[in-house]
Amino acid sequence: VTPPRRPGARAPAAKAVMGDEEGGELTLEQKLAKIVESYDVLLAPLREDRAAAVADLDKLAPAFTEELAKLKAKQTGGESAGVEASELTMKMQVARDFHLQRISECDAKIGRLLQARTKEEL
Repeated sequence: VTPPRRPGARAPAAKAVMGDEEGGELTLEQKLAKIVESYDVLLAPLREDRAAAVADLDKLAPAFTEELAKLKAKQTGGESAGVEASELTMKMQVARDFHLQRISECDAKIGRLLQARTKEEL
């Protein structure tokens, strides 16, 4: 049994079923998908830059090991080999720090975009 309606009262709005939206109306899921898609376009190059920096950083260890092995083989010179090994270590540390800085900057940019996306989703 339904209660009688008062004169002038509106009928309850029918709930929209998935795919039943009117022309310009998007469902919440569609709006969220659109937001995520727009940010994915912005995030893609940053993720590529980060991956490149990580790959460059990964290449440093084998290069350092190889150069250090050459210096150890050449160690007959005594003091000069020690100086060269020290210089090599410093160069590799600078290169490592450079790549870590690149990764850190990419992470910060990605974090800001993800934070903006999250705020927009809310």
